[in-house]
Amino acid sequence: METSIKIKCFEYFISKIISWHNEVTTSTDISSFTKLKTQKLLFLCSSINATSEDKGLLNIFDQFYAMQLGPVESDIYDAMVSNRFETISFEERSMRIIPGKKIDQSQIKEFIPKIDSAISNLKDRNKDIVTYRASDLVDITHKWNSWKCAIAIASILGKRSEKMLIENICKDTKYFLPT
Repeated sequence: METSIKIKCFEYFISKIISWHNEVTTSTDISSFTKLKTQKLLFLCSSINATSEDKGLLNIFDQFYAMQLGPVESDIYDAMVSNRFETISFEERSMRIIPGKKIDQSQIKEFIPKIDSAISNLKDRNKDIVTYRASDLVDITHKWNSWKCAIAIASILGKRSEKMLIENICKDTKYFLPT
């Protein structure tokens, strides 16, 4: 997937996640949306509809790496660090909306129904997940065997991360609730 399209899809994803958060909490405070929290929500949302036959959002967000604190989509992480978004900005421990900026949906209109469907399904599985602390989301993603296998390989190889195979994520038992 072309990185510029992936970034626009992520911005759209974030706009929907924030709307969901505001519905559940009746709050507009998005200070809890850190790089870590948004990465975990992205993984959970990307994997919810993924099957061996239809990879769903994993066709877009296709560069997940197992790291100590769970799966990280490397292209999106790189965009977070280098502030390559038009509508959002990630600070050290928070995210902020850039005033007056709108998401240009023209380039991603074919992906919007898949993103909306994944968010809807995640909401159905656990409507409060967007209010969880980042550490709670880390605990949930640490239950996934696809992450456990990849992080074990990284450890054996003396590395800090290892690419998670899309096929393994698709076949995995999917967890969306805390212990």
